[in-house]
Amino acid sequence: MKLEIKLLCTDFHGTLHTDLFRPPVPARLQHQVARLQHCGAKWILTSGQDAQALQAELEQGDLGIWPDFIVTREREIHERVGDSYVPLKSWNKRSGEAHEAWSTRVAKVLGKLDERLETEFQVRAQSDDSSLFQLMVPEGRRADLIAELIRTHCAAISGGAIVRSRGHFRLLNARLNNGTALAAIAHQLRLGPGQVMAAGGII
Repeated sequence: MKLEIKLLCTDFHGTLHTDLFRPPVPARLQHQVARLQHCGAKWILTSGQDAQALQAELEQGDLGIWPDFIVTREREIHERVGDSYVPLKSWNKRSGEAHEAWSTRVAKVLGKLDERLETEFQVRAQSDDSSLFQLMVPEGRRADLIAELIRTHCAAISGGAIVRSRGHFRLLNARLNNGTALAAIAHQLRLGPGQVMAAGGII
Protein backbone atom coordinates (compact mmCIF):
# COMPACT_ATOMS: atom_id res chain seq x y z
CA MET A 1 0.00 0.00 0.00
CA LYS A 2 1.46 3.32 -1.07
CA LEU A 3 1.70 5.97 1.64
CA GLU A 4 0.94 9.35 0.15
CA ILE A 5 1.50 12.13 2.67
CA LYS A 6 0.01 15.41 1.48
CA LEU A 7 -0.04 17.21 4.83
CA LEU A 8 2.62 16.98 7.55
CA CYS A 9 2.01 18.55 10.97
CA THR A 10 4.79 18.81 13.58
CA ASP A 11 5.19 20.51 16.92
CA PHE A 12 8.14 22.90 17.12
CA HIS A 13 9.79 22.90 20.54
CA GLY A 14 10.99 19.51 21.71
CA THR A 15 9.85 17.72 18.55
CA LEU A 16 11.38 19.47 15.56
CA HIS A 17 13.62 21.94 17.40
CA THR A 18 15.97 21.33 20.31
CA ASP A 19 18.83 23.38 21.73
CA LEU A 20 20.81 20.14 22.20
CA PHE A 21 21.73 20.11 18.50
CA ARG A 22 23.43 22.47 16.09
CA PRO A 23 21.61 23.32 13.97
CA PRO A 24 18.61 23.12 16.33
CA VAL A 25 16.65 21.32 13.58
CA PRO A 26 18.89 18.51 12.28
CA ALA A 27 19.94 18.92 8.64
CA ARG A 28 18.74 15.41 7.74
CA LEU A 29 15.28 16.18 9.08
CA GLN A 30 15.18 19.46 7.17
CA HIS A 31 16.08 17.55 4.01
CA GLN A 32 13.23 15.06 4.49
CA VAL A 33 10.67 17.83 5.06
CA ALA A 34 12.00 19.72 2.03
CA ARG A 35 11.57 16.58 -0.09
CA LEU A 36 7.94 16.27 0.95
CA GLN A 37 7.32 19.93 0.13
CA HIS A 38 9.04 19.52 -3.24
CA CYS A 39 6.64 16.66 -4.00
CA GLY A 40 3.66 18.91 -3.27
CA ALA A 41 2.99 18.20 0.41
CA LYS A 42 2.16 21.02 2.81
CA TRP A 43 3.86 21.40 6.20
CA ILE A 44 2.18 22.76 9.34
CA LEU A 45 4.23 23.87 12.35
CA THR A 46 2.46 24.19 15.72
CA SER A 47 3.50 26.17 18.78
CA GLY A 48 2.03 27.57 21.99
CA GLN A 49 3.74 30.89 21.17
CA ASP A 50 2.09 33.77 19.40
CA ALA A 51 2.78 34.27 15.70
CA GLN A 52 5.31 37.08 16.13
CA ALA A 53 7.44 35.15 18.63
CA LEU A 54 7.40 31.97 16.55
CA GLN A 55 8.36 33.78 13.35
CA ALA A 56 11.25 35.49 15.13
CA GLU A 57 12.50 32.11 16.36
CA LEU A 58 12.19 30.59 12.89
CA GLU A 59 14.24 33.43 11.42
CA GLN A 60 16.99 32.85 14.00
CA GLY A 61 16.89 29.05 13.76
CA ASP A 62 19.22 28.53 10.77
CA LEU A 63 16.43 26.83 8.82
CA GLY A 64 16.56 26.00 5.15
CA ILE A 65 12.84 25.20 5.11
CA TRP A 66 9.70 27.16 5.94
CA PRO A 67 6.31 25.80 7.00
CA ASP A 68 3.34 26.40 4.70
CA PHE A 69 1.12 27.00 7.73
CA ILE A 70 1.77 27.82 11.38
CA VAL A 71 -0.68 27.18 14.20
CA THR A 72 -0.03 29.44 17.17
CA ARG A 73 -1.48 29.62 20.70
CA GLU A 74 -3.05 26.16 20.11
CA ARG A 75 -5.72 27.59 17.79
CA GLU A 76 -4.72 30.42 15.42
CA ILE A 77 -3.89 29.53 11.80
CA HIS A 78 -1.53 31.53 9.58
CA GLU A 79 -0.68 30.67 5.97
CA ARG A 80 2.64 31.51 4.31
CA VAL A 81 2.17 33.96 1.45
CA GLY A 82 5.42 35.15 -0.09
CA ASP A 83 7.83 35.82 2.76
CA SER A 84 5.25 36.37 5.49
CA TYR A 85 2.43 34.58 7.30
CA VAL A 86 -1.12 35.79 6.79
CA PRO A 87 -3.79 34.97 9.40
CA LEU A 88 -6.88 33.03 8.35
CA LYS A 89 -9.17 35.76 9.65
CA SER A 90 -12.50 33.93 9.65
CA TRP A 91 -11.13 30.87 11.46
CA ASN A 92 -9.09 32.93 13.92
CA LYS A 93 -12.08 35.14 14.71
CA ARG A 94 -14.33 32.13 15.41
CA SER A 95 -11.69 30.30 17.43
CA GLY A 96 -10.88 33.43 19.43
CA GLU A 97 -14.52 33.97 20.32
CA ALA A 98 -14.91 30.31 21.27
CA HIS A 99 -11.79 30.48 23.45
CA GLU A 100 -13.05 33.59 25.25
CA ALA A 101 -16.45 32.02 25.90
CA TRP A 102 -14.87 28.82 27.23
CA SER A 103 -12.43 30.81 29.40
CA THR A 104 -15.34 32.65 31.00
CA ARG A 105 -17.15 29.37 31.78
CA VAL A 106 -14.16 27.73 33.47
CA ALA A 107 -12.85 30.76 35.39
CA LYS A 108 -14.85 30.02 38.58
CA VAL A 109 -13.68 26.39 38.74
CA LEU A 110 -10.07 27.39 38.19
CA GLY A 111 -10.32 30.05 40.87
CA LYS A 112 -11.35 27.47 43.46
CA LEU A 113 -8.64 25.09 42.27
CA ASP A 114 -5.99 27.80 42.59
CA GLU A 115 -7.07 28.47 46.19
CA ARG A 116 -6.76 24.81 47.17
CA LEU A 117 -3.41 24.36 45.44
CA GLU A 118 -1.98 27.35 47.27
CA THR A 119 -3.47 26.33 50.63
CA GLU A 120 -2.70 22.60 50.54
CA PHE A 121 0.48 22.44 48.42
CA GLN A 122 1.85 26.02 48.42
CA VAL A 123 2.03 26.11 44.63
CA ARG A 124 0.54 28.60 42.20
CA ALA A 125 -0.57 27.87 38.65
CA GLN A 126 0.18 30.17 35.73
CA SER A 127 -1.77 30.99 32.58
CA ASP A 128 -0.97 32.26 29.11
CA ASP A 129 -2.61 32.74 25.72
CA SER A 130 -2.57 29.02 24.89
CA SER A 131 -3.56 27.51 28.25
CA LEU A 132 -5.64 28.87 31.13
CA PHE A 133 -3.88 26.62 33.62
CA GLN A 134 -0.23 25.55 33.73
CA LEU A 135 1.66 24.11 36.68
CA MET A 136 5.16 22.68 37.05
CA VAL A 137 6.00 20.40 40.00
CA PRO A 138 8.68 17.72 40.43
CA GLU A 139 7.40 14.21 39.71
CA GLY A 140 6.71 12.00 42.74
CA ARG A 141 4.06 11.34 45.38
CA ARG A 142 3.31 15.05 45.82
CA ALA A 143 2.73 15.43 42.07
CA ASP A 144 0.33 12.46 42.17
CA LEU A 145 -1.70 14.10 44.95
CA ILE A 146 -1.79 17.37 43.02
CA ALA A 147 -2.90 15.47 39.91
CA GLU A 148 -5.80 13.92 41.81
CA LEU A 149 -6.90 17.33 43.10
CA ILE A 150 -6.71 18.81 39.60
CA ARG A 151 -8.71 15.92 38.12
CA THR A 152 -11.40 16.25 40.79
CA HIS A 153 -11.90 19.95 40.16
CA CYS A 154 -11.60 19.83 36.38
CA ALA A 155 -14.13 17.00 36.05
CA ALA A 156 -16.75 19.75 36.19
CA ILE A 157 -15.26 21.54 33.17
CA SER A 158 -17.09 20.55 30.01
CA GLY A 159 -14.72 20.21 27.08
CA GLY A 160 -11.59 20.46 29.20
CA ALA A 161 -8.58 18.13 29.00
CA ILE A 162 -5.80 17.92 31.57
CA VAL A 163 -2.43 16.95 30.10
CA ARG A 164 0.39 15.78 32.36
CA SER A 165 3.95 15.35 31.11
CA ARG A 166 6.94 15.02 33.44
CA GLY A 167 5.46 17.21 36.14
CA HIS A 168 3.99 19.75 33.72
CA PHE A 169 0.19 20.06 34.03
CA ARG A 170 -1.87 21.94 31.45
CA LEU A 171 -5.57 22.47 30.94
CA LEU A 172 -6.56 22.54 27.28
CA ASN A 173 -9.81 23.06 25.46
CA ALA A 174 -10.52 19.62 23.98
CA ARG A 175 -12.66 21.20 21.27
CA LEU A 176 -10.16 23.88 20.24
CA ASN A 177 -6.52 22.91 19.87
CA ASN A 178 -3.76 21.99 17.42
CA GLY A 179 -5.79 18.98 16.33
CA THR A 180 -8.87 20.98 15.41
CA ALA A 181 -6.69 23.50 13.54
CA LEU A 182 -5.04 20.62 11.66
CA ALA A 183 -8.47 19.25 10.74
CA ALA A 184 -9.54 22.69 9.47
CA ILE A 185 -6.46 22.98 7.23
CA ALA A 186 -6.93 19.43 5.92
CA HIS A 187 -10.55 20.29 5.11
CA GLN A 188 -9.48 23.46 3.31
CA LEU A 189 -7.01 21.41 1.23
CA ARG A 190 -9.64 18.68 0.68
CA LEU A 191 -7.45 15.96 2.19
CA GLY A 192 -8.57 12.80 3.95
CA PRO A 193 -7.09 11.21 7.13
CA GLY A 194 -4.94 8.82 5.08
CA GLN A 195 -3.10 11.77 3.54
CA VAL A 196 -2.24 13.47 6.84
CA MET A 197 0.65 12.77 9.23
CA ALA A 198 1.11 14.45 12.63
CA ALA A 199 3.95 14.24 15.17
CA GLY A 200 4.46 15.76 18.61
CA GLY A 201 2.56 18.31 20.63
CA ILE A 202 -1.10 18.12 21.67
CA ILE A 203 -2.77 16.98 18.49
